[in-house]
Amino acid sequence: MKFLDLFKKGPKIALPKDIMLRVGLENKLNTKLIKLKKELNKKENFYRSPEMINSIDDTAYKTEIIERLLERGKVYTWKLSREIKRRYGSFDVENFESAARAINNYCKK
Repeated sequence: MKFLDLFKKGPKIALPKDIMLRVGLENKLNTKLIKLKKELNKKENFYRSPEMINSIDDTAYKTEIIERLLERGKVYTWKLSREIKRRYGSFDVENFESAARAINNYCKK
């Protein structure tokens, strides 16, 4: 990989080959979706749009990363973060980094 390609896409998180880790990711995704739904239903978040939930914690970012990972087999973190910023107009760097780090660590078990 050329340096400029790394700069465009960023670090890669790869889907683990271990089937149990993949199943674990699917379970994590379902858990995260349930958590997001509960978070959106809280009274203090009632008027907050779903995309703004990213400012609360890293759950929404973890969901985005896991979904992309299961669909495509890999996630380029900088590329995804730019897509999220374009899509929602806001972006919480610390929460995204926390989410990416956690998912990457899980995939490298």
